[in-house]
Amino acid sequence: MGVNGRVGGGRTRSAVLDIAKGAGILLVLAGHALKQAQTGSMWQTRAITLIYSFHMPLFFILAGMTAGRLLHMQPGKGTPAGSRQRQRSGVGGVLSEIAETWPERLGWLKKRAVRLLVPYFAVGLCYVPVKLALNRYAVVPFTVGDIPKLLIGQNPNVSLWFLYILFVVSAIGAALVTERSLRWLTAAAAVLSVLTWAPDRSARTPRYLFFFLLGLELRRTCMDGVFRGVEVRGERGRRRCMVTAAAALAVFAVSLAGLLPEGGGAAVRGAAGFAAALSGSLLMLLFAQRLARTGAAASPAAGRNGARQLQAGRTGAGYLAALGRQSMEVYILSEPVMTAVRIALAVVCPVPAVVCIAVCFAAGLLVPIPAERLIGRWAPWLHFLLFGTAGAAEKAGRQRDGGHV
Repeated sequence: MGVNGRVGGGRTRSAVLDIAKGAGILLVLAGHALKQAQTGSMWQTRAITLIYSFHMPLFFILAGMTAGRLLHMQPGKGTPAGSRQRQRSGVGGVLSEIAETWPERLGWLKKRAVRLLVPYFAVGLCYVPVKLALNRYAVVPFTVGDIPKLLIGQNPNVSLWFLYILFVVSAIGAALVTERSLRWLTAAAAVLSVLTWAPDRSARTPRYLFFFLLGLELRRTCMDGVFRGVEVRGERGRRRCMVTAAAALAVFAVSLAGLLPEGGGAAVRGAAGFAAALSGSLLMLLFAQRLARTGAAASPAAGRNGARQLQAGRTGAGYLAALGRQSMEVYILSEPVMTAVRIALAVVCPVPAVVCIAVCFAAGLLVPIPAERLIGRWAPWLHFLLFGTAGAAEKAGRQRDGGHV
């Protein structure tokens, strides 16, 4: 897999995005492991604040950056030739373009539904008997009457909310996004996100829609430069990256101070939360770009177009890129694995919180990938229910096509 991930002559897959996903899923694992053994200590609280300030917005940005097909939809078969050249400007033109490309938009959304909603519902329903059995240990008991709440994004496996909200924002994107509408949609979503970021407002769709649309905007404006390639050309380009990273780091540090319990009221914490999410995500993207460039330099090999390639598995960047390509599988399986490990430790051999966190993190990192491969090999139907794909053959096909999830 090269830096730009050209596989078998197919479309280009961005190793920068794979590395960002790999780093992001490590943060997800760390956050979930910390919550498996919460003690209320200051270091643990601040570590959770740091991780949760930006790791999910990052994944919505990455999802938007990999949904570029929304910007290049083709008219349906019944559309008269040349009609797109005669489209009106303004809102009427945007609506006309959406109507003409609706069949392809609907097909794209159906694939997203399979990939996101099948595991959301399947894993959630598997969790129901577990939640019912453990009710006596729960602060808020789970009842049979709570099962229909799956339809509104309240999953018994609470960590799976991301799949539901990602599908919702994808559906909004399919219904509204064109190249002409994207910029003003992103601006409107930014205002909505700021307004809903306060701690006392937990509406996830308006909060995260902006980050998905921002990812699409980055895909349109930067993907062929900063985030797809690894070269930062010229002294001006390097200086611009350094200034951007320094500014993002400063904003992130100030925002984190506002997120601490003593940071201020709801309005301050809301503004700080939005700023931390945006600046932290940008820092991770710049970090991934830098790591991809360093990894490519460490293992130069002539690619199809003479580009240097990243040798997956031979550098830190390669390990992160490989993990990023499996981030969906790790995300889905890591939480039940960690929960099982925590319960086993509590019953068999009680250990200090730090040890529990470390063991849960290691289990969440090491168990899901081989488990997913075994499931894909021996039970494709179960693989489809858990991950929304049939197994290794379908995944290989997606990677040959340059597909990100």
